[in-house]
Amino acid sequence: MKHLLVPTDFSENAEHAYPYALNIAAKTGSRVTFWLTVEEPFDFATRVEEKMKGIREYAQTKFEKMISEFNKMDEYSALEIDYKVVKGNTLSGILKGIHKIKPDWVIMGTKGSTGLKKILFGSNASRVVSESPVPVLVIPNESHFDEFQKIVFTTEYQENDLELLHSIVEFAKLWNSTIRVLHVSQEKNLKSAIMQRGFREMIQDQINYKKLEFNVEYASNFLEGIAGYQVPGGCSLLAMGRYDLDFLNQIFDYSETKAMSFYSQTPLLVLPANN
Repeated sequence: MKHLLVPTDFSENAEHAYPYALNIAAKTGSRVTFWLTVEEPFDFATRVEEKMKGIREYAQTKFEKMISEFNKMDEYSALEIDYKVVKGNTLSGILKGIHKIKPDWVIMGTKGSTGLKKILFGSNASRVVSESPVPVLVIPNESHFDEFQKIVFTTEYQENDLELLHSIVEFAKLWNSTIRVLHVSQEKNLKSAIMQRGFREMIQDQINYKKLEFNVEYASNFLEGIAGYQVPGGCSLLAMGRYDLDFLNQIFDYSETKAMSFYSQTPLLVLPANN
């Protein structure tokens, strides 16, 4: 991992992503680029260029002060941190930034108290998660950085899940994290037991990491299984592959409030599985 992109609008929600980005960068030696997209004021009666210049100067001053404060901290003093201020639509600006900078990860905050439905569908983070060619780490505003001690990786036994798990393991090694490989199954039967055993044996054969655990949660759908899944001591990170948007459709049929407490505190890492 060499480069992290951190979209921001200087809001409290966005700032919740900063400790995650900086700590990951400190562990990996990654460069950090903060990215701000300034939307042009839609007001023909005002001097738009003058107003945009003022906004840009304010953002630059704020970034420089913020980065200076980070560099004064011992744990971040060696980090290479920069920023970009660009003009355009917030969402398309972030996506353009991803394609231009080609970061290894995007790390961004969101309103976690609205639940996973809003994270994935009701905000700028939703489109970034859905369209980004690189992994996106979404930080809810009630989460607190704890060095990713307990990671839950969800699997549907898809073809690329093993490759995705490899990347999660490499990340987990940095923190000596425990990884729980979780499958949500609708039925407890012979077929599901065979698939679970086969996938577990394949992982154990190909991945040498002692802190791997395997669990199956039985529930009527994915979100219900995740929301009902209990991790002793809490979950530091929920990671999943993004094959397409099909697995997200069930979110519309699921009550937000059932998953609210879990998703308001748990960072979500979505990895594009088809790349």
